[in-house]
Amino acid sequence: MEKIEFSLVIPCYNESKNIPHIIKRCKSLLKLRNFELILVNNGSSDNTNKVFKRYKSLKKLKFIKIKKNIGFGNGIMSGIQSSKGKIIGYTHADRQTDPNDFYKCIKKIQNNHYNKIFYKGYRINKLKNGWSWFDIFLTTSQSLFQSCMLLCPMIDIHAQPNIFSKNLIKNIKYFPKDFQIDTFFYYLAKKKNFVIRRQKVNFNKKFRGYGEGNNDSFIKKIKGIFSHIFGTFNLIRIIFLKN
Repeated sequence: MEKIEFSLVIPCYNESKNIPHIIKRCKSLLKLRNFELILVNNGSSDNTNKVFKRYKSLKKLKFIKIKKNIGFGNGIMSGIQSSKGKIIGYTHADRQTDPNDFYKCIKKIQNNHYNKIFYKGYRINKLKNGWSWFDIFLTTSQSLFQSCMLLCPMIDIHAQPNIFSKNLIKNIKYFPKDFQIDTFFYYLAKKKNFVIRRQKVNFNKKFRGYGEGNNDSFIKKIKGIFSHIFGTFNLIRIIFLKN
């Protein structure tokens, strides 16, 4: 039986139309001997399960089902808990992210030097990729706000993919169940003195595709600001009071 070294987790929430594209773009990864792809049905109400069944015969592909969606972070951790790899990565199911960014990162990781490694995307060419100046302002403000609140420099906190050796989360009992999971892992890596590398990636909003997360309205952005603020306070509580 082949030993799994690398696991990629992708939570899917009403992303049934994106799933075939995800699997197609993971073609190079699925050829690797030591890799597994974990797709998480994160409480979807569409026909995600039916789409999953079309691909159940594919080797190195695992499906996880969560009955109720309680957040992106919960979907990520459910996938991680079922993973076998020593190196764990995750990204979004929408088509603006490319699973091959994970492939580029793991090619750089040497087998005997990944006990304390953390790779994270760094989004480039934002204006060319359909970002507005307001979008750029929001993401920059988020990074500055959390850097101040956590007393730790955090840059482009929601860039994907996030890739780390599994010992990063050893003995972790509590974690944020929402999008603060990105900051949580990033912060842990810094505090545990992991070697942090950034991979340049393109997040093209024009290719976002389908799904619950693809509504990019102004109202959603405003709601996202308040969600980010309150989520940060919950994150601080988890980091400093619980774990």
